[in-house]
Amino acid sequence: MIIKNHKDLALNTLRETVLKYAEVGVESVLPKMFMPKSIVFQNELLCVNKKKFNIKNKRVFVVGAGKASAAMAVELERILGVERITDGM
Repeated sequence: MIIKNHKDLALNTLRETVLKYAEVGVESVLPKMFMPKSIVFQNELLCVNKKKFNIKNKRVFVVGAGKASAAMAVELERILGVERITDGM
């Protein structure tokens, strides 16, 4: 559950309903929810939406900015595998 004080806020059925919709909305934009639908890695081929990239024997650098960049980098690392991500050295 994302909303930690859900029980404190859900004082009636209307609030409970609004909180449920809020939870669903927030969860739908979490990197672990949307990234696997958009990014697939199989047989050295990185597919991002409809674009395909052969990354065999290539270095992958992850660059990000903003509040979600760390969570998105973690999810990308999970999809590609930690050994595929270059640490910049």
